[in-house]
Parts: sequence; structure tokens; C-alpha cells
Amino acid sequence: MEKRNVKIIVRGYVQGIGFRWFVLRLARQLALEGYVKNLSNGCVEICASGEAEKISELIENLRSGPGSVDELETFDAEPFEGNGFEIRF
Repeated sequence: MEKRNVKIIVRGYVQGIGFRWFVLRLARQLALEGYVKNLSNGCVEICASGEAEKISELIENLRSGPGSVDELETFDAEPFEGNGFEIRF
């Protein structure tokens, strides 16, 4: 089982429409650890750790959430230090 740790920046119409709650439900279904939060520039940041296959599934499904995703930037990241997946404010 290969682990992967990513930071994803989501650009588009993704704030104020339940996008973070969508990501929270999806990440928990995939048994990922990490968080999702709104950024002051209108983007959403997702940090996720888990099985590489599940991370890929998360990324593939982000465009199916509420709102409109214009761009996804994915970066390798340090492992998430914590338990579960949460919304950060």
C-alpha cells in the first residue's frame, strides 16, 4: 500500500456554496486524513494523506462538487499530523 501526501489548491467558484462540506464527506468516505479550508484569495486548500489510489480518487472527484472548479494545483506535501479529516476555519 503506497501512501501519498498532497496539498491541493482549488480555484474557481468554490466558496460559500458547500464545497468544503463536499470535500469533507468525500475525504472521510475515502478514509483520508487532513483538512480543507477557505483561503482569503477565494481559493480552497486541501491537505490530504492516505493511500495513493484514494488520493487520486479524491482529485478526480473534486470537479463533481458544488460550484465550478476552474483549476486544480497539486503539490507533494508533508504527512498530515492528526486524526481524521476536518474543516479548518
